[in-house]
Amino acid sequence: MRNVSQYVAEWLWQTSWQASLLIVIVFALIRLCGDRLAPRWRHLLWCVVLARLLLPTLPASPWSLYQITEIVSVRSNARDLAMRVAVSPEPKRQTISDSAQDREFNGTEKAAAAAARPKTVPVAEMPVVRPIGFKQAEVASSVAGEVVDSLPADRHDGDRNGVTNVDATRWILVAWLIGVAILLGRTLLSDVILRGRLRRSRLKPNKTLLQAVASARALTKLKVRVDICVTPEAISPCVAGWRRPLLVVPECLLTELKSAELEAIVVHELLHIRRRDLWIQAIATVATALHWFNPLVWMALADLRHQRECACDEWTLKSLPELDVRDYGRLLIGLSARLFSLPAQVAMIGIFSRPTVLERRITALVITSPSTRWHALVGALLVGLLAAAGLTRAAQPQV
Repeated sequence: MRNVSQYVAEWLWQTSWQASLLIVIVFALIRLCGDRLAPRWRHLLWCVVLARLLLPTLPASPWSLYQITEIVSVRSNARDLAMRVAVSPEPKRQTISDSAQDREFNGTEKAAAAAARPKTVPVAEMPVVRPIGFKQAEVASSVAGEVVDSLPADRHDGDRNGVTNVDATRWILVAWLIGVAILLGRTLLSDVILRGRLRRSRLKPNKTLLQAVASARALTKLKVRVDICVTPEAISPCVAGWRRPLLVVPECLLTELKSAELEAIVVHELLHIRRRDLWIQAIATVATALHWFNPLVWMALADLRHQRECACDEWTLKSLPELDVRDYGRLLIGLSARLFSLPAQVAMIGIFSRPTVLERRITALVITSPSTRWHALVGALLVGLLAAAGLTRAAQPQV
């Protein structure tokens, strides 16, 4: 049990600080590249961070981002060893004359010690003292105390410190497990409750929605079968499920939106299925629960969701060239005013979340420049370099 708890604690610490370093680098890259880096590449950069948060071990590489820490550690140990060797006393060298003098002095000293030594008494003539009753326990206790006191003090301190560290590690892991259980339990419970509500209030889709889904599947080249759920709940349009995806559309949108607007919403949601965003969402939920103590992880995965929505917005506008960017932005604003946003679910993704995040999405749509092949090459290069440097561990350097 001690080895398991120690391994988990070391893995959490190492994974957390290495992922934090990657998070800072990704935020810096996004800031430096600006709108020249497309949202899909930003999302892939965050996927590299997500992989680092969950991988139990990494392959060794001399090009690892964490190589500098290994080099500093080895050089520090070598410096300490060199300092200890430098301050250690040099062994005394004896000459032949010194050895003769030592032998003469040792002989005189032994003779004096033998003369001063008291005469020994045979064991048979020694009086035998037998402790009676509690005297035996007192004698044993005093002897044990003397033996313990004769041991080095640093040995006792080391043992006590080791026990204290193990107990502290176990309590920290207990608190960590409680946090993981609370987060996962709350997310799973809200997911089950929402699915139950949708199942009980499921309505039949009309002809307009069926046509929009058929057209959207052709535009997105989606070959997976998608079930349709029309609900009276005033919630954001969303997709749910892994093996058999489900498209959820509020009933009010079927009468309030035009066919082109409804098609744009359906295209956006089906693109989440095409991009495997539901699987990434589930993995991100687990990563958030495991690293709930790290605020940088929360910031990173929140931006991952934002870049995911921006990527689907960009792909939707490319799939529907007749749809204007401003009209699409007004459509999203209108939906957020009439419908409730969905919280982060395990396997459910809505078209919008908080108003502040939606404002950032619309701003990104307006200011983003068209992506070129050069931009795509730079994005792929950044993702590859970050994966090669961030998903490897430091190799043992040569001292």
